[in-house]
Amino acid sequence: MPTLNVFHRDALIGKIGFDSQNDEFSFVYEQTWLDKKGFLLSPHIRPNGCTHHAVRRFLENLLPEDTRLDDLTVLTQISRANIFGLTLAIGQETTGALTILSGNSTPADIATTFTPISEKELRERILNRKLHSIGHWHGKPRLSIAGVQDKLPICITPDGHFGFGEGKLGSHQQSFCALVSLF
Repeated sequence: MPTLNVFHRDALIGKIGFDSQNDEFSFVYEQTWLDKKGFLLSPHIRPNGCTHHAVRRFLENLLPEDTRLDDLTVLTQISRANIFGLTLAIGQETTGALTILSGNSTPADIATTFTPISEKELRERILNRKLHSIGHWHGKPRLSIAGVQDKLPICITPDGHFGFGEGKLGSHQQSFCALVSLF
């Protein structure tokens, strides 16, 4: 059964399992996470068990909505119905504080990079977001955070440069990353 590891920063929360024969998800918390009194992923995903529907709903809620989901499926060539594959595709930078990785990978294995974008490029992309997906930059999905207004996780460095951070510079890792509202 394929599994995905769910992390909060560098701490392993637990593992998502996927039974492809029955199209069912499972989740098991790591005992060390529970011993540290770590938070629950959802009120419906409890240490003593949960339904596969609760795990599926949790994962579906991590995915972008509407046209952003369509953009993601086109970019990744992963079917909209493949929740496991789409979760893995966005797992390094989910819309929350979680990192979701496969195999033995950990957040420490993600290369720390900063891809700068100019104010001019950001401005043009915001103005033309109806023509070109704001969620697709430099060949990678850049998810819009949930909510009424379009938003984009942008890293603003202490010296004022805009860009996309990965690894230790991911939006869920650094305090100088911000959400830029695109209204």
